[in-house]
Amino acid sequence: MARETMQSDSRTRQLRLGAGLMVVAMTVLGLFPTGARIAYAGGSTPETVAVARHLFTLFFVIALMPTEDGGRRFALALPRRMWPAAIGLGALLAVYSWAYISAIAYIPVSLAVLLLYTFPAQVVLMTALAGTERATPVRVLALAVAFSGVALAVGVNAAEPDPRGVALGLLAAFGLALVTVLVARLSGMRDRRATTANFALIAAILTAAAVSAGPGFAAPQTATAWTGLIFAGAAAGLGVTLFFIALPLLGPVRTALLSNLEPVVATLGAVAVLGEQPGIGQFAGIVLVICAIVLIQRTDRQ
Repeated sequence: MARETMQSDSRTRQLRLGAGLMVVAMTVLGLFPTGARIAYAGGSTPETVAVARHLFTLFFVIALMPTEDGGRRFALALPRRMWPAAIGLGALLAVYSWAYISAIAYIPVSLAVLLLYTFPAQVVLMTALAGTERATPVRVLALAVAFSGVALAVGVNAAEPDPRGVALGLLAAFGLALVTVLVARLSGMRDRRATTANFALIAAILTAAAVSAGPGFAAPQTATAWTGLIFAGAAAGLGVTLFFIALPLLGPVRTALLSNLEPVVATLGAVAVLGEQPGIGQFAGIVLVICAIVLIQRTDRQ
C-alpha cells in the first residue's frame, strides 16, 4: 500500500511538473507571432524566421534538455540505430513548419491557426487507435470545448477559403500530431536528448536548404526588426524545447490539450504589444480554453 502511495505521489509530481513546463512553453510560443510580425515589418520573411526558429530550438535542446543518466554526454553523439528516427522526425518537423507557413500565403492567419489546432483531436485519435491512451468522454468533451474556444479567440474570417491553404493547414496539423505522438514514444530512451537535438538539426538544415533554393533569406533592415527576429526565434526555440521535455511527463493527449493555451497567449500578446482590439467573442474563447484545461486537469487528478 505504501509503495502504491509513493508511486501515486511521484506520478502526481511528474504531472504537475509537466503541466508547469507546458504552461511556460505555450506562453513563450504564444509570443512568437508578435516578434515575427515585428521582424516582417522590418523586411524579414516567414521563411527566414522559420530557419531562426529551428536553429534556436537546436540551441535550447542542447542547453536545457537533461540527459537520461544525468551525465554530460555530447548532445549530438547518436548511435547509428537511432539515425532513422532522428531523420524521420526532423523531416516531419520541417514539413509541418513549411506547411503552416505556406498556408498563411493562401488563407487568413486566424484560419491557419484554427486548422493547426485540429491537431489535439488527431492526437487523441492516433493514440486511441494505437491503444496507448483512451479517448474518454471527458477528454473528448474537453477537446471540443477547447477547439471552440480557439475558434472564438482567433476570430476566423468567414470568407470562402482557398482550398490550397486549407489543405496545407490540415497537413501542418497532421505533421504536428504525428510529431507529438512519436516524440512521446522516446520517453525513457537513453538517447532521447541526442535524438531530439539531431532531428532539430535536420529540420534546420532541410528548412534552410528549401529557403535557399526558393525565396532566399531576407535579413531585417532595422534594429527593431532584428530584435523581433531574435525574439521570435528564441521564443519559438525555448517553447518547442520545453514542449519536448514536458511531453514524456504528460503523455501526448494531455500535452495536446494544454497546447491550446498558445493561441490564447498569442491573442493577448497582440493586444498588449501590437495594440490589437479583441472583441467579446475572443475573450469568451479564451475563457472556454481555460475551462477545458481546468476540466481535464481536475478529472486527471481524480
